[in-house]
Amino acid sequence: MKLQLYTQIVTMTFHVLWCELFINRWQMGYKGAAFAINITYIANMVILDFMSSVNVQLKKSFKLIPDKSVFTRLLIYLELGLPAAMM
Repeated sequence: MKLQLYTQIVTMTFHVLWCELFINRWQMGYKGAAFAINITYIANMVILDFMSSVNVQLKKSFKLIPDKSVFTRLLIYLELGLPAAMM
């Protein structure tokens, strides 16, 4: 499944349009660029969340509201993740 790829292509296409609209047409400059990238990121997240919750293959692993099982191996993750993030 190439859901992420297709979502990125669609949101990237719209990002070019958002940039044209906010930066050039409405003369917003760097604020327009910030609006455009935020709209693109939010649209990407919403589409992927929706498609992940609907897709049968991903339904088991997708939890909109996490429960206790999410935090069972958090310490192991932090032992590896924090030093890697600091490097």
